Amino acid sequence: MIEYLQKEKEDLFKFWDLRVKHQELFDKWLHHAYQVVQHVAIDATKLRLALRTNPEEAMMILGKPNILAYKEEGGMPIIGFVLDENFIKNNEIALEHHSTFKFADHTSLERFVVRSWNDIPSTILAENMQQIESLYTKIKDSKLTEWNREARTTNNYLKHLVYSDLSALNELGSIHKIHFFNKSEFDVLQETRGLSYNKADKELKRKYDLLREAYVKNEHWAKQVKRDLFPNGVAKTVKKPTNQANNFDGYIWSRIYPSKEDFEAKWLAFTVGISVYHFEVKIDTVGLADSSTLRQKYFKERGEFNSSEIVCRYPLESVSGWLDLIKRTKQDIKNLMPQYRRLKNLESNLSTSTLSRMNEEKNFPLNRILYGPPGTGKTFKLQREYFGQFTVSESSLTKEQNLENLVADLTWWQTFAVALQDLGLSNSNDILNHEIVRAKERLSSAKTIKPILWSRLQAHTVLNCPNVNVKARSEPQLFYKDQSSNWRIEKELLKEQYPEALEILEKWKNYKPDAGKIIKNYEFVTFHQSFGYEDFVEGIKPKMEEQSTDLEYEIQDGIFKRLALKAKADPENNYALFIDEINRGNVSAIFGELITLIEKDKRLGEENELKVKLPYSRTEFGVPPNLYLIGTMNTADRSVEALDTALRRRFSFEEIMPQPELFAAIAVAGFDLKEVLEIINLRIEALLDRDHTIGHSYFFKVKDATNKEEALKQVFKDNIIPLLQEYFYGDYSRIGLVLGEGFVKQAGQVDDKIFAKFKDTNDSVEISERYELIPINEQFNIGNALEQLTSNA
Repeated sequence: MIEYLQKEKEDLFKFWDLRVKHQELFDKWLHHAYQVVQHVAIDATKLRLALRTNPEEAMMILGKPNILAYKEEGGMPIIGFVLDENFIKNNEIALEHHSTFKFADHTSLERFVVRSWNDIPSTILAENMQQIESLYTKIKDSKLTEWNREARTTNNYLKHLVYSDLSALNELGSIHKIHFFNKSEFDVLQETRGLSYNKADKELKRKYDLLREAYVKNEHWAKQVKRDLFPNGVAKTVKKPTNQANNFDGYIWSRIYPSKEDFEAKWLAFTVGISVYHFEVKIDTVGLADSSTLRQKYFKERGEFNSSEIVCRYPLESVSGWLDLIKRTKQDIKNLMPQYRRLKNLESNLSTSTLSRMNEEKNFPLNRILYGPPGTGKTFKLQREYFGQFTVSESSLTKEQNLENLVADLTWWQTFAVALQDLGLSNSNDILNHEIVRAKERLSSAKTIKPILWSRLQAHTVLNCPNVNVKARSEPQLFYKDQSSNWRIEKELLKEQYPEALEILEKWKNYKPDAGKIIKNYEFVTFHQSFGYEDFVEGIKPKMEEQSTDLEYEIQDGIFKRLALKAKADPENNYALFIDEINRGNVSAIFGELITLIEKDKRLGEENELKVKLPYSRTEFGVPPNLYLIGTMNTADRSVEALDTALRRRFSFEEIMPQPELFAAIAVAGFDLKEVLEIINLRIEALLDRDHTIGHSYFFKVKDATNKEEALKQVFKDNIIPLLQEYFYGDYSRIGLVLGEGFVKQAGQVDDKIFAKFKDTNDSVEISERYELIPINEQFNIGNALEQLTSNA
């Protein structure tokens, strides 16, 4: 018998229930597959059965080629057979041809529209079997039979039906017959409410599995209603009977979003589910903390739950079956639509809503650069005005979002260690399906993490484990594999070498949001000449694991890619990457091919969505629409890279100039500080340009100082004069034109006798006047200097 996961059975049932309308024809397809594997004697370990999505299709795969396929489009069955190209040329086939997918060996998967199995010529079935037999002979002893075997599309329950020659109509049809809810599920829901789930407890495990089956039923309910009422909507079900603290919930539910826009907004939905011996249909919020303003307004609109106009309840015994339940649900949702539309308007009326605060600014660009002279407060503006727009209170996070924050900075071995500490002895599939691992996977760009799981577990296995043959081990060594390929964590070693795992597990299981704790949905980075694509997007870097004895390298995500993956996994919130001194780096080299992807209309989900294949990981990557890029640029720094036209076109620019008015009515030695800054900048602009003016931030030291005269002396000495020396390349005569004779004095001409005799050139040498800075020390009179500065020639 073929072993399979419960999830694989559920996936096939969903395909059967929602996608297969010609069920007898699908049964014939399964029986043909059975005849093929029997005739060719295909070892079950050499064959892969799969369910593909987008489009949804059942497939039989031998090595790499898809040798037999079934799907339905527009209500018509499409069946694919692997055939030889000469057979296609030499035979007139009466079936309506759908499509061709060519392979490298003169064969192809030919798909036909099939209305009845009897319409398929026997010659096609015989040729199909012959080509499969020929392919199997070639590859049965090669590693090709292992290709993609662990892919997520693999469905061993489908393989079980094929190798056992079981009828889908009998097996999956019987599921449909008993698919309606029964009282035992409501009993278990009440019995387990609030209990902590322990996988080792067989009775709790039985009840857990029973509730998972109930979730499949609930999902079926939601999808049937969604399909009939909202063809363009979305139905979502999380099929897990326990919450984030691993305690049983007292209810089972699914969400129905009437449109894709509602799903993307993710704050309001219709909910269908079971609880306290009742079926419930209601309007409810999504992912909002009870303390949030929007949730509080919803409570006010809803009123008392049991008497609410937006909550419909049917006692279990009053519902006769699927037709009755779906009919009632559809009617009630139709009746609730006016209230649903009215509740949707609550969000648009809350100007401070976390969900809309950035989107409310219609002109707020996704990519922005704050530019201006030094000291104008560009970075300060980021901190004061922008950082807060990308922070949320921990109380507004859902449990899933909190978990993603917990695992974001964990390495893979740390993630697996936390999961195994929670699971106990487990196989690889259990580890991969653990919530903590799945949360980490959502933040990863890896196509599949199974190879990562095996490599990290083996690399960190204790040395005395006889069932792991990997010689190169890394510290810390925490894992142990038994003879049945089950894994466990060595708990004493974990406490000693990675005690943080216990803290993370505790924070996850006993999640108590703290309204006072702020979560940052942004990163801050400063560009410099050594900053490159490998730091920003991805690159090959040394593996930085503590106590590692070997130098290893791995592909590591850069700061932009990490944040993009996090934003993609959390579409309800906005994220930002703040780039200080963006023009100090080689921007074209740092962004690479992503320079196109950051445009608004090229973002994921937009009209002209673009993805690229990254050079190191070879994974597809796109930029989510909720990730903002906000940079700063110093216009006076002559050491920086010039921004090219391509980058300028993709960013909007906000000029940040000096604000002398901030120092109105502040006097130093009898002189108006505002006037002093205005005069300096007016002269610099005349001699150079406005990009080299002096920023107001330097003078805040004076504004807040007790001894303002001493503070201003230090500002001139440490900030203003060094800037002017750089601007004018050490030409003190021009610095004197800006600051006056109170800061620069004439040092006299150089005696022409100092030059060596050289032909007849001595008499023709033009010797410039020499100028030098007046030392700013204790004897320096700032009042006299300001008087000279504010006096025109």
